[in-house]
Amino acid sequence: MKWIAKTSGEELFLAIRDIAIPSMSAMEASWNELQEFLASVSGNSRYSLYFRGAMAITAMRRLLRFWADVESFVGSEGQRIRVVSDFMREEVFPGLERFVTTRLARLVIEATAVTGRPISAATRRRVLQGKTTANCYLCGFALTSAVSMTDANFLTLEHLWPSSAGGDSIDDNLLPACIRCQDDKADALSWEWLNVHNLVLPTEPSARALTSVPRPSRVARHYLQVMELCEGRKYTLKRGFIVAGPMSGTLTCSPTGSPITFFDLRT
Repeated sequence: MKWIAKTSGEELFLAIRDIAIPSMSAMEASWNELQEFLASVSGNSRYSLYFRGAMAITAMRRLLRFWADVESFVGSEGQRIRVVSDFMREEVFPGLERFVTTRLARLVIEATAVTGRPISAATRRRVLQGKTTANCYLCGFALTSAVSMTDANFLTLEHLWPSSAGGDSIDDNLLPACIRCQDDKADALSWEWLNVHNLVLPTEPSARALTSVPRPSRVARHYLQVMELCEGRKYTLKRGFIVAGPMSGTLTCSPTGSPITFFDLRT
């Protein structure tokens, strides 16, 4: 599932998930067997996507944390790339080809450089196009800038790819969001941040069972649907969320004849 990346954080994640992990000699030989095993255990072929994405998130967080901790002690650009590349080969992706770790090292350094940048007033104006009201991109809640920042409907902007992981504060990475949705999403990189394997409902779940699905799970499911849309149509994340629109107020599921899992839900 690959979309058009607009931030260095997205590029790093996709490179780890789609290039680094499948290219590891230890993983390459057994990946197909592992996919079959995961599908049989979970009852869904897409569970292996979750597994690989979760691995990529963990690896990305480790790399960004490592570089943030040692960056100030390393001098030239060549040294910086070598330090990150060596750590990657020794501690994260043993045996990965040097040309791959060099490419990833550049992305790690670029992502760290834009991490935590504030949203400028000019960027905020461009994203909102001069409007003082908007709707949350996840739940559709009406927002306005004419209230206190502590009010639930105060108009804020959300980083689609989190600022803590190379999500720069640029137009293509920002949409209006309510405080509740920002709290539920937190600094999640992708839908794989949640332990989706814990969500198993009856074969024919009641309305009450669907209502009881935790809201963060609903947000993660919506993210998966949007990312599938972005992959299929080669959208950016922002374009995908705009086209998909907010989550539906009613959660439904696709009957499968088996216990319902995260992948059978529809938001």
